[in-house]
Amino acid sequence: MASIIPFVPGLSGAVDKTMSITGIIPSMIFGIVLIIAWLPTIYLTEKNNKGNEDEYDLLLEKIDKNIKLTDISDKISYSPIPTGKIMVDLYEVKPEDLIDENIYINSTKKTTTTTTTSDNKTTTNTIIDPGSNLTMPILINNSPMDTINYQYLVTANKKKTVTMMDPNNSNISYTFDIFSIPKNKQIMLVEGLREYENELDMTIYDYEFGPKDVAINTIKNRKSSMNTLQKWGGRLATFLILFIGFSLLISPIRFLVSLGNALPGPLKLITIPGQILLSIYDTLSLFGSLLLTLLMTLFVWSLINHPMISILIGALLIGLILYFNKK
Repeated sequence: MASIIPFVPGLSGAVDKTMSITGIIPSMIFGIVLIIAWLPTIYLTEKNNKGNEDEYDLLLEKIDKNIKLTDISDKISYSPIPTGKIMVDLYEVKPEDLIDENIYINSTKKTTTTTTTSDNKTTTNTIIDPGSNLTMPILINNSPMDTINYQYLVTANKKKTVTMMDPNNSNISYTFDIFSIPKNKQIMLVEGLREYENELDMTIYDYEFGPKDVAINTIKNRKSSMNTLQKWGGRLATFLILFIGFSLLISPIRFLVSLGNALPGPLKLITIPGQILLSIYDTLSLFGSLLLTLLMTLFVWSLINHPMISILIGALLIGLILYFNKK
């Protein structure tokens, strides 16, 4: 099956002249499927956004009525610092890394390989793998804080990042992210929200940094950030669905123009109308897809959040169209 990439504006400089009608048909079908899926995708996206807003409102309600925050700073202690050399892959833990008497080191291994083909073209491949890690958590009531909660807290306090090359292999490097929770940092025990995790569609951790207003704002901001990412990620996806769908449907013209360009001499002039059309399309399709997506997103958003207003506006528009069609 022929690749669809040459038919997408900006992804290829020219259309492969060896392509045939049988190669175009699958991409056209895919384009039609994308365009058909565009409107339902907008609806599902906005329905999800409305659900996220309801979840955020529920979070505010539960914070107001159910949350209990307790300062446990006086219950925090630390494990004895190990003696001797501590290694995480190539990195030797320094005394200054342990000044807070707790530490989390996350290692990432990067392997880069370069290959040369028979026609002297080089290809570089990079593989990222997790390396080793080191966790020395704080103690709560003389027991280590569980890994999930400790890593959640400690990763908010990065001390430094160190990159090291493997002395035995120049194609391998390691990156070490080093974290610790500063001593005397206020930590709050969070109670009253965990049982609503499923309804809120977010992870509720057992601990947050204090004081109370900071802990509450952190919880709210995490949910708000998740909602924002889903909202605009979904809306961008709906725009791309429409744009790529349009791009695939224009492929027959690209194919015919490519065939015309292969003709000898003056016969190539017959491709000029097609080239003009493609030039206009390539210039306006991005804006047109964006405009259509914005308008339909606005309509579906209002339909989900303010259905009566949307119905009235839709009825008014239909009435105006029918009225002017009679003129």
